[in-house]
Amino acid sequence: MLTLNKEQFQTIFQMEENNPFSFNISENKFYRNVRPRDNFIASKIEKELQEDQIIPFLEHHYSQSKYPTINLYFYNEALSNQQTKISKENYKIIHNWILEKMDLNKILKDKAFDFFIQKSFKNESDKTQWTYNFDTLAQSGTNDIPIYPNIPSKIVYGNGTDLSDNKALKRRAKRKFITQYIARGLAEIATEKGDLQRAQQYWNTFHCYSKLTKKDGKIYGNYCKNRCCLVCLANRKAHHINRYYPIISQWEDPYFVTLTIKTVKAHQLNKWIKKGMIRGLKQIREKYKKRNQRGKDIKLIGVKSLECNYNPLKEWYNPHFHILVPNEEIAYTLKKEWMKKWTSKHTYHKAQDIKKVTDLNHQLKELIKYGSKIFTDPFMKKNKDSSISPKIYLAALDNIFIAMKGHRVFERFGFNLPPELNNKKGIQKTIIDYENFEYDFKTMDWNNDSTGEHLTGYQADSFLQYLMNHNIDKEAI
Repeated sequence: MLTLNKEQFQTIFQMEENNPFSFNISENKFYRNVRPRDNFIASKIEKELQEDQIIPFLEHHYSQSKYPTINLYFYNEALSNQQTKISKENYKIIHNWILEKMDLNKILKDKAFDFFIQKSFKNESDKTQWTYNFDTLAQSGTNDIPIYPNIPSKIVYGNGTDLSDNKALKRRAKRKFITQYIARGLAEIATEKGDLQRAQQYWNTFHCYSKLTKKDGKIYGNYCKNRCCLVCLANRKAHHINRYYPIISQWEDPYFVTLTIKTVKAHQLNKWIKKGMIRGLKQIREKYKKRNQRGKDIKLIGVKSLECNYNPLKEWYNPHFHILVPNEEIAYTLKKEWMKKWTSKHTYHKAQDIKKVTDLNHQLKELIKYGSKIFTDPFMKKNKDSSISPKIYLAALDNIFIAMKGHRVFERFGFNLPPELNNKKGIQKTIIDYENFEYDFKTMDWNNDSTGEHLTGYQADSFLQYLMNHNIDKEAI
């Protein structure tokens, strides 16, 4: 059964004229006072009233109500109660009356479209009784909601993607194409290992952004937000750049720092990432935070990203941090403390790198990567033959994703970001007269089955198709 939270109650109350209720009214109190009466109304309509008595009965209760707008919702909810069976004929009378009342107030109608009514017919055995099923609305993606009978409608979330930038859409289609191969292979590996939960996460990535809705020059779809999805990671990368660049661009003398340890084998990776690198950097930050609070040392400020590369020649993993800091002093302090902590037993002095930032936009993009390189040179650049194609080592990627699970790959420290003014996740609207597109693995594009239209016109070049079909290695660990 659909319930309304405090924010939704307030939205409805604001639409009422001369509303006597306080904005602090509790949901439970409201349900105790109002809901039983409206369930009673539905029961009375079905059991006692003749067809020509229904509308006058509803008009009387509606006109007597101090809060008629909210009552329209509860009339619908009473009809939807699975314990209350309403005949098909009576349902049509009541539903049309409710819609007529909604049409009197366009604001009410729009709000009702947004989050009130989600219905699906359930035909009873005798085909004369109908019930409704009310479900809470999803908080992301799109939802099919038949607001009016026989008129398809859908709730979409966010601002959508502009179709006018076809180059950007083709880049997204390319990422979707690559992700399909990667996610399917990773799901097979996880299944072979007996980890069905992780396999399901990979299959979620396989289906990510597969079904799209097109309306008024924009497209809307669902995202999996998994770390192995190139579509979602590209969105996250753009989001981070937009949020962090205004702050970082004010740093007068930024430096780019790389902190690493000696390479490790697959069975050591999880331990070294969690108990070694993440804990080690946190201890350094906490140490200087306390010293700075006592006025004895500098404050460490920066943005860090955790990554891990794979060496197929030796089957080693190289976890490392990339850190962007505002000045040279912080950069060399981090390197000094890192070497002091791990010594030459676990890391090399020359492997720690410090560079002055000359192109901030490029370095920020370098910082916000995917957590691991997707394509790897099988000869680690030791073979200068440019005809050697890179490979995707899926088993190694799976090990990296396992080790990084539950950890923040990208994180700031020592400063705060201003609050986001535009929360796209919360933007929702109901649309009609839209087009559906679904991703086709064979055509490498989103297609409209009704019209035959291809959304982007993307076609992977022969080299990329060769890589996807011949250069994916599932065995290397």
